[in-house]
Amino acid sequence: MCRDPVERVKAAEFLLPVFQALEDVIRPMPLVALYLYRQTDQPPSLRTTSGAPMQDVDGIAWVDATPDRGSLHAIGVSCEAIDKGAAYAQMVFLHELTHIFGGGEHNTEFHQRLDRLIARFNQCTGGRVVNDYCP
Repeated sequence: MCRDPVERVKAAEFLLPVFQALEDVIRPMPLVALYLYRQTDQPPSLRTTSGAPMQDVDGIAWVDATPDRGSLHAIGVSCEAIDKGAAYAQMVFLHELTHIFGGGEHNTEFHQRLDRLIARFNQCTGGRVVNDYCP
């Protein structure tokens, strides 16, 4: 995890507007943690479920299922994504948030859900986030 105070302040500045704009959507979710990580600090052997090396991944959604608490989710955003600017970091976070809503597949339904979140965020904040994951 990245504990760099400059990166943490920048991440808070970029991501807090997402929480404020979508509070009614995020609050009831089982999202328990948001953390920063540096891609370069990830071991080459650490890979996503799809096989991508974490050294190449800008964001990730994790789930931990326990019998007593159910499914708990965490989202990681890379410092490299934060360094690409507010709109990109916000899009990465919204993308990972969409995984919590609809699972891991990047199908049509996933992108429609992501596009709705982006549109709502942009409307509430005057932002210019775009879904650049969509082909």
